[in-house]
Amino acid sequence: MKIILKCDVKNIGNNGETKEVASGFARNYLIPFGLAVEATKLNYKKIDRNKTLIEKSNNEEINLAKNIAEELESTEFLIKVKIGKNNKIFGAVTKLTICKILKDKGFNIKKQNIFLYENIKKIGTYIVKIKLHSTVIANMKILVANNN
Repeated sequence: MKIILKCDVKNIGNNGETKEVASGFARNYLIPFGLAVEATKLNYKKIDRNKTLIEKSNNEEINLAKNIAEELESTEFLIKVKIGKNNKIFGAVTKLTICKILKDKGFNIKKQNIFLYENIKKIGTYIVKIKLHSTVIANMKILVANNN
């Protein structure tokens, strides 16, 4: 079934794109949840009328994401932890830890958008990638230090 996406859908496509998907997926998930509409002539006309609004909205989202990325990249985040022998941390710094620190600083970023390939288990400086938009990824600098 051909559909027109009304917003970005992971692994499917971006807002305004026409995609071919399984009819059951479209009828049971995408259309009822307002993520897409069936690709008909009437819906194409509606989308064309709204395309400038969609592009404007998308550009605003990208600009907002870029501003947040600049703010994240210009700030060094300090995480204080207890350490044992060989500068190893008791426990680990995880995505959830980073997410909580970001929320405390006023950034509303989901845990799924934080790319941490391994939990941090030693003190030091680390770069963590954060996906703010499908086209904007920020490199956040984290300093893990001793609590003492």
